[in-house]
Amino acid sequence: MLYALICMGGLGLLFGIGLAIASKIFSVKTDPRVDAMLEVLPGANCGGCGFAGCSAYASAVAAGKAEFDHCAPGGKEVAEKICAIMGQEMGAFEKNVAYLRCQGHSSFETDYNGPKTCAAAAIPAQGPYSCKFSCLKLGDCVKACQFGAISINIGELPVIDTDICGGCGGCMRACPKKVIAVGPLSRSIQVGCVSQDKPVVKRKFCQTACIGCQKCLKNCPAGAITMEGAVAVIDKGKCTMCGLCLQNCPTKAILNFMPGKEEPAAEAQEAASGQQQA
Repeated sequence: MLYALICMGGLGLLFGIGLAIASKIFSVKTDPRVDAMLEVLPGANCGGCGFAGCSAYASAVAAGKAEFDHCAPGGKEVAEKICAIMGQEMGAFEKNVAYLRCQGHSSFETDYNGPKTCAAAAIPAQGPYSCKFSCLKLGDCVKACQFGAISINIGELPVIDTDICGGCGGCMRACPKKVIAVGPLSRSIQVGCVSQDKPVVKRKFCQTACIGCQKCLKNCPAGAITMEGAVAVIDKGKCTMCGLCLQNCPTKAILNFMPGKEEPAAEAQEAASGQQQA
């Protein structure tokens, strides 16, 4: 009995030493900066940064594979802390927000009595509205928003509170019609239409549809507008907010989703007008 206990104790000691040695040999060294970043990141794991979660994002930043300001929920405050952890200075910060690319002027074409979700309503006949690209107005985006930034009255367009929105893109990914996009808050002029139908078809059921006339494209001094199929698209990285596209759109398909807060700059309008005349 004593001999058995000694053997068991010896084996336990031997295995313990072996495990200790193995842990040293096969241990993975962690970057302390990653741990420090995880302390300041919000832990939402929303994917808005383009990575699988906060841990993956922190590792990418430490490895120099991601920028400091990609955490949408954390905003400028978290970006500044990450910069401090990485020992670098904070550059210009641009807040991203979600915005709607549909004005919802399409009417009902068929009755829909199924589950009140956009994902379900999009399956039969691509939705109940005459425009098959229209927002379905059932609030999947509301459920997907982790920050409570979106509200909706069923049957009406969702309303996005840009003060609360973190720009994570959760609503964008949840929308089966892809009528929600994410972009810089300061570049609030957008095309409020995604329909790829022919112009004559669009005008039958929506008076504010983009008809692909390309007037905005031809009048944009910054070259920020291109055609994506039958719809104009504004490159927010190039847009100067001059507002000429707003003035030249015959159907008012282009709008400013932040009226009163981010009006086109008068200086940019004047400069753009000068370029046009030249």
